[in-house]
Amino acid sequence: MCYDIQTSLIALVVNIVTSIVLFIVAENKEKDANISNQLKAIALFFLFVGFIQFWDVIFWSYDATTKVNIYATKMAMIWNHLEPIVLALLIYIFIGKLTL
Repeated sequence: MCYDIQTSLIALVVNIVTSIVLFIVAENKEKDANISNQLKAIALFFLFVGFIQFWDVIFWSYDATTKVNIYATKMAMIWNHLEPIVLALLIYIFIGKLTL
């Protein structure tokens, strides 16, 4: 959560760009497929986590009493709680196993 809408937008754009760059760099790591897959999972997870800034922009754009803000708050809460599930799925998809 940022302290104003402009900072939230900047954080969202920076997150999207850097996550995409990391994913592209991972695509070019042909020598070690394991590291490449790990980097892809990390890039997509960072993208998912950083996308919470989108909801933050909505919070700043609408008054707290509006339906848009209320629904956005609920979606942001669901989004936040999905983070460990998304991480597990990304590990499973790109690395192929879930171990502790």
